[in-house]
Amino acid sequence: MVSACGSSNKEGTEGEACYANGTCNAGLTCLSNTCVDADGGDGDGEGSGGDANLPSVDFDACFECGDAACPAERDACDAANGCSELLECTIGCGEDITCKSGCSVAGLTPQELADAGSAVASYMTCAVVACLDECTPQLDTGSGGSSSGGADPGSGGADDGSGGKASGGNSTGGRSSGGSSSGGAPNLDGVLIFDGVGVGVGSEEFEIDGGFYILEDSVTDGELIAEPEYHTDLDPLDSVAEPSTLELSDYPCVSGSVAQVVDAEGGLCETNTDACEWEAYWGGGIALTLDSTDESWDADAVGVTGFSFIVSGSTSGAPLRFVVEDTDGEQFCVDGVRTGSSVSIDFSDLEHECWQPTSQNLDPSKIRSIAWQFVPNASEPFPIGEFCVDSLSVLD
Repeated sequence: MVSACGSSNKEGTEGEACYANGTCNAGLTCLSNTCVDADGGDGDGEGSGGDANLPSVDFDACFECGDAACPAERDACDAANGCSELLECTIGCGEDITCKSGCSVAGLTPQELADAGSAVASYMTCAVVACLDECTPQLDTGSGGSSSGGADPGSGGADDGSGGKASGGNSTGGRSSGGSSSGGAPNLDGVLIFDGVGVGVGSEEFEIDGGFYILEDSVTDGELIAEPEYHTDLDPLDSVAEPSTLELSDYPCVSGSVAQVVDAEGGLCETNTDACEWEAYWGGGIALTLDSTDESWDADAVGVTGFSFIVSGSTSGAPLRFVVEDTDGEQFCVDGVRTGSSVSIDFSDLEHECWQPTSQNLDPSKIRSIAWQFVPNASEPFPIGEFCVDSLSVLD
């Protein structure tokens, strides 16, 4: 999974041009090719990133409950420089994605930020679930925000659109389970083929027989790369074994951290994006093959024109992209995907290499897989508390 990067040292900063892929630095939004602070905040993200109008959290109660329920995760957070500040900001933002995207800690190295993000994700996966009442902001009318997939679509990748393809597993975790061509889900268009249970998807009506698997840029062709600790690390909820798979999972869910894009030496490249290793740091997510033999799935033959789905989770504002990959490895995608509500995407909505679009169109008769990809940037890592594919339907 890839995209393009900018070239100017000022690109991505407030008041300046957006990066070539339509993104900006943390806390800023690309509008009319200009980076603006859409919320009117200072956008510095130094350990807070929050909105003063957000509902408050009783952190004493939250951490008292969380520390008791998750002592190992708390110890890991205490040991990670910057984790406590990042954790408080992330929890305090609730479901406000724009707020979460501003949560960061100044003065840390990329590796320290990645470690802090990973520790935050682990703590939230355990504690926020165990202590939902204590750790959830009490929303008032007009406060908070909706669970959108991030205002800054698609960063990370390579200028030539090569590399970073959907490696890290193939159709693991079962076949034809957890879905049928009957029933339905609230606010979901089309015909339901997956209801959130299991890690396989099967439909005789639509000739689908596939399985979910995990994407992460720390894995290539099913094997860990030489220095995976600098890269995206996403794990199923029931295992931390590497490389990550969903073979033993009951649901297509992951938690972990999407790594910040850095240069070849592991240093910051936010102010010189030409030095960023976009191809190596393309992010990660969850993918689904549609044919168990890894051959093409012919959507035209079964009258399918697109997909409708619901994905959910605590993503800390990580931009989310929906991708359809064909059997030639070409990727067609849509950026800015929302979490927490139904999303319908017709094949005609997809752009070839949407981070730097071309005029090529998808051939629906030769689809290999679909994916939900977290797209990184050069400003910060993104802790992923728990991200799940809750339902999937086909549009016909």
